[in-house]
Amino acid sequence: MRLEQLVPILPRVALLPIVSAFAVAMLTSACSHDKLPDVPAQELDSRVNQSVEPRLKKLHCPGYALTVIQDGKVLLQQCYGYADLEKHKPVTAHTVFGLSAVTKTFTAAAILLLADQQKLQLSDTLDHYLSNLPPTWQKISIRQLATMTAGIPQDSDNKLPWTDQMKVLAGMPLEFTPGTKYVYSEPSYRLLGMVIEKVTKMPYLTYIKQTFLDPLAMTHTGTTESLATTGLVSTSYIFDQEHQQIKVTEHKPPARTFAAGMLASDSDDIAKYAQALLAGKMLSAKAYRAMWYDRPELPDGSIAPWAFGWGTRVDDYYGGQRYVAMRGGHPGASSSILIVPNSKLIVIGMSNLHDQEIYHIPRVVARTILGFEEKLKQQQDGQLDQIQ
Repeated sequence: MRLEQLVPILPRVALLPIVSAFAVAMLTSACSHDKLPDVPAQELDSRVNQSVEPRLKKLHCPGYALTVIQDGKVLLQQCYGYADLEKHKPVTAHTVFGLSAVTKTFTAAAILLLADQQKLQLSDTLDHYLSNLPPTWQKISIRQLATMTAGIPQDSDNKLPWTDQMKVLAGMPLEFTPGTKYVYSEPSYRLLGMVIEKVTKMPYLTYIKQTFLDPLAMTHTGTTESLATTGLVSTSYIFDQEHQQIKVTEHKPPARTFAAGMLASDSDDIAKYAQALLAGKMLSAKAYRAMWYDRPELPDGSIAPWAFGWGTRVDDYYGGQRYVAMRGGHPGASSSILIVPNSKLIVIGMSNLHDQEIYHIPRVVARTILGFEEKLKQQQDGQLDQIQ
C-alpha cells in the first residue's frame, strides 16, 4: 500500500478502560506518590493527541496502541490506525504486537524469582547449569549476563535459530573481559533462557506462562506463532523510504529470538503486567532493587545504565523523578513500557512498525501527563533521551 493511500485512513478509537480486577487490586502499595496535575479528561485527551497524531503521521505508522495508567486507573487507552491495512482492520486493545526486546523483562523477572526461591544464585556461573560451553563462557555469572556485562558477542547471523546461533558464537572470542564493560547483548538473554529451562525443567514459554501469564490472566500473550489462530496478531510493516511505500514484512520466528525477544502481546495484557510490577508483588524487595535501581559499577568508575531487563534514570523532564523503561523493536514491531514509580504512572506504546522515533511517543506522553509541556517544547524530537 502506498503512503498516499495510508495517510487519510488513520482512524483513532478511544476505548473504555479494560483492566482486570486482579491487576487493579494489586495496586495497594502504601508508599506516597506525587499527585498528577488536575486536568479534565477531555483536555488531557486533546493534549496527548496533539503530540501523538502528528508523530504517527510523520512516521507513516500503520497502527499504534497507547495506554496510560495512573494509580490503578486507566487515564486513557487509545488506538490509532490499522492492525491490517489491506483488510482495513483497526487496532484495538486486543491487537497483538511483537514485544521484541521487552521479552527481556520477563526473562529477568523469571531469573530474579528463581533467585528469590533459592533455586539459583545470581553469582552462579554458567557452567553450573549448561554443559559443552567454550572455556571463556564457563565462569560468566548469571548477574553478568543479566546486566549485559558478560562480553558475549552479538549475533553473528540472527537469521539462524538460537541453537545454531550459539554454535557460531561459541567459536568467537569474548568482546571484553566479563564484568569490565556494558554492551547491550541479545545472546546474553538467550543464554539466560537456557538457564531458566535447565532450572525449571520446562520450556521457557511454558514457565513464563505458568509463572506470570496465567496468574495475571494475560490470555493474549505468547508468540506470534502461538497466537496466530486467534486472528488478533497484527500484520507487520516496514516503510520503504526509497519508494515511499508501506510494505508487509514477516514476523521474526520465536526460535530465532528466544528469551531475548520471542514474546508477543496486546496492550491490555501489558497493562496488567506493568501494574503487577509497579505494585511490587511479583518479586522480593531485594529483587526489585536489582531490577529497577541497582546498577553495577564498572572498573572505570562508570555505572552501567541497564540491568535485569530495564533502563533507569532520574530525569528533569519528569520533574526530577526516577523512571524505569524498556523498549523493543525489530522490523514490523515496536513496544515500550515506561513507569514513573513515584507518580504511579505507566505509559505503554505498541506498534506494527519499527522506527527509533516511535520510542519517543511514550516519553512525550508521560511528560505531557506530568505537566512538563514547557520543558518538552524546549527539546527537539530528535534530541529526546535514549534508553535501551
